[in-house]
Amino acid sequence: MSRTLQSALAALVLLAASLAQATVVAKLSTEQLTQKSHRVVRGTVKAAHSAWTPDRRRIVTYYQIDVLESFKGEGAVEVVVVGGEMDGVAAYPSGFAKMTPGEEVVLFLEKSPLQGFVPISMSAAVYRVARQSGQALVRRNLEGLSLAVLPPGGAMRLEEPKPIEPMGTLDEVRAAIQRGLGR
Repeated sequence: MSRTLQSALAALVLLAASLAQATVVAKLSTEQLTQKSHRVVRGTVKAAHSAWTPDRRRIVTYYQIDVLESFKGEGAVEVVVVGGEMDGVAAYPSGFAKMTPGEEVVLFLEKSPLQGFVPISMSAAVYRVARQSGQALVRRNLEGLSLAVLPPGGAMRLEEPKPIEPMGTLDEVRAAIQRGLGR
């Protein structure tokens, strides 16, 4: 496929997504998220607070993560995402990776240009762990996202996912992360 055609298709996909009020992220498996991330951790959201950026043009939310298990990388984890509420102003982009203090999560993170880390694919890189009937089940919230798929030798297409995607048990997610690490 020519570069011009690829660019035109990419522009069309972005236009379609903007019309649908969705943010476009690449569709990535757990293994691919692991490979592309600087940090992969399981932890508990310890605290959250929002603030204006120094130029007061954006609101960002900071999440302190109490790391329970580190799969890739070491050290403390502070997650920074664009969006939040400050001074009576609410700004939440589609695909906002909102987390709640006390919530158990598995995070796929890259270094943030602001500070700390950001989820590599917005809310698609935030897996939520819920304990039910003695089992740890994992899901992710894809509301507000469109997933871009570019199969080898094929044309890019958009998928509109279900708002909540089950990812399996925590042990299954751990195994997929290990595969992503080549173990």
